[in-house]
Amino acid sequence: MKHLKLVILTALTILAVSAAAAATANAANPEFLGTLPNTFTSAGLGSSFLKSGALAVECGPSKGKGEVKGVKNAVFEELFENCKSTVLGVKVVCTGFHYSPTGTQITGETGRVLVAGTSTLGYELGTTNVLSILTVSPEIHFKCSSLAVNVKGCFAGKTTPRNTPTTKGQIVGPNTAIEDYTTDTGATASCVLLSQETGKTFTLATEIVTADLTFEKPIEIMA
Repeated sequence: MKHLKLVILTALTILAVSAAAAATANAANPEFLGTLPNTFTSAGLGSSFLKSGALAVECGPSKGKGEVKGVKNAVFEELFENCKSTVLGVKVVCTGFHYSPTGTQITGETGRVLVAGTSTLGYELGTTNVLSILTVSPEIHFKCSSLAVNVKGCFAGKTTPRNTPTTKGQIVGPNTAIEDYTTDTGATASCVLLSQETGKTFTLATEIVTADLTFEKPIEIMA
């Protein structure tokens, strides 16, 4: 009987240790595998949209670049072209701008809005779908005729490749202003995108975009 109890206790101990190890391994996911850092280029597919209340901005295909710097972090720049909105019933062209270190406003090219920032990985809440959590930094500034708009915060997009080394990937941005997700530590967090029009407060916004990624070297997401 003592021998049986010992066998049972040993088995339970092994199971407990295995479960803890699995939980620890899972907490470390998702993450990038491959030779890092790894640069990439991006190409938007079709139209992209920014929506917030009555504000709706539509841009044509985008193009960009970035770099996966470590197993959990990347930086990106995406240039949205042919951006337009409707202001007071009239369709107008939107143009991005930014500020110099001294605070001087610098206007970009007509119809173009540059979005830059950092990215990390997480899971769509309640699933094992991998998300890229893209945080805008610095804030996005653009004008559509007399209407000035600022955008800040982050948006999430379902991301591939997963568990397969490849030089091709894709990010698909969802049509939601708040995306709850699971971090690599198993905690729940929220990714929130906000926009502000001239003279108004920041309100919830959505960024809808699909982009293909081409990496310099094969990469995969362990998930």
